[in-house]
Amino acid sequence: MNHSIQAGEVHIWSVDMDDCGWDAFGSVLSADEREKAQRFRAPNLRQHYQRNRSALRLLLSHYLSRHAAQIEFLYNQFGKPGTVGQLVHFNLSHSNRYAMIAIAAQPVGVDLEFMDRQKTDIHELVEWACHPLEKAALHLLPAAEQALYFYRLWTQKEAYCKVLGIGLNHALPALRFEAARDAAGCLVVDENGASAAPFFVHRVPCPDGYAASVCLSRDDARISLFSATPEDHIFQSTEAHQARIY
Repeated sequence: MNHSIQAGEVHIWSVDMDDCGWDAFGSVLSADEREKAQRFRAPNLRQHYQRNRSALRLLLSHYLSRHAAQIEFLYNQFGKPGTVGQLVHFNLSHSNRYAMIAIAAQPVGVDLEFMDRQKTDIHELVEWACHPLEKAALHLLPAAEQALYFYRLWTQKEAYCKVLGIGLNHALPALRFEAARDAAGCLVVDENGASAAPFFVHRVPCPDGYAASVCLSRDDARISLFSATPEDHIFQSTEAHQARIY
């Protein structure tokens, strides 16, 4: 089964990294991926890395009409991967048991975060990551809603940094978001001017307890969600969404 992607489309694939069925495809990994996997001391982290990389290769093989094991990755100075020839753009994020893989015809960044409210002190992170306007808005919210608000902001900021290929090498308090008129996404306002081109973030539906966002240079992105499963290379489509930030 081959997939194609058109301008303005984003295909977002959800991968359950606790599914041991992915282990059957470990042979598609490159030597350097296997070596990196062995550097993870925790067995679950090693398994999750191998499984999400296997899923990434299998997915890209359908878009590129290329054998999964033959796909070559290139990395920029901050570690953002691309493929030789760059026929499609992609980005991967993983947190806890799930991974998200975004595939588009233009540069794309995706971020998925598990909202571990028991272990994460969001108030310390707010001081480090939030714009003054965001801090003011957060303090007006009931305590029960503050964590969700923060995690959504965090995924938006990280998705933007990832689409630029700079990771978190950016002053996050310089980023804020404005609702885009007549569009589903929010405009990224970068007060440090890291990009002259406009970018937009879109909320992505995800499992309970998670927050996710995708970023690209389209305010009218058509976002389709899929579930990637290892059985017989079947990739099951879920309902397509026009994701909105609320």
